[in-house]
Amino acid sequence: MANCCTSCRLLASTASLALLKILVLLNDIIIADIIKSLGDTNARQIDLIFSAHSLPQKVIDKGDLYERHLKDHLEILKSKLSIAKLEFNSISLAYQSRLGPVKWLGPNLSEVLPNLPSKKALIYPISFCIDNSETDFELAVEYKHIANESKFEFYKVVKAPNDSDEFAQFIAKSVI
Repeated sequence: MANCCTSCRLLASTASLALLKILVLLNDIIIADIIKSLGDTNARQIDLIFSAHSLPQKVIDKGDLYERHLKDHLEILKSKLSIAKLEFNSISLAYQSRLGPVKWLGPNLSEVLPNLPSKKALIYPISFCIDNSETDFELAVEYKHIANESKFEFYKVVKAPNDSDEFAQFIAKSVI
């Protein structure tokens, strides 16, 4: 299970120009996947929700930069979407995969979806470069069930980047 934000933290901390180019390419793949997932759907009618794996709040309180890096990454992607002239009804961050009685990062996607006025959401799994059964099941089945119960007109999950030929080419170029 690869975590994009963890990878981005490691790459950005080196401040290498070559590594920064890799981050730019990865963000371009993310934007392309979002555009491809929309098809002919009017983005202005859709709420784009970046869903990230949650962490216990106490981890963040002890100094982990995960949440800050997610929010910074979200701002970069918002900027790239704007440059691509892709306007969504709204763009937000929500969390998934909380477990147990401790306080977790929020808001949780299960709380966001029922309260989304548009009833139209495109979900992007921002903290994963590679899909995994947990994320696929949560987003495509469990949260889809919440969307159905909430009478959503549109609910779609963008596949993680590894589902694209561009990502395979990105990996090949990164290794060379």
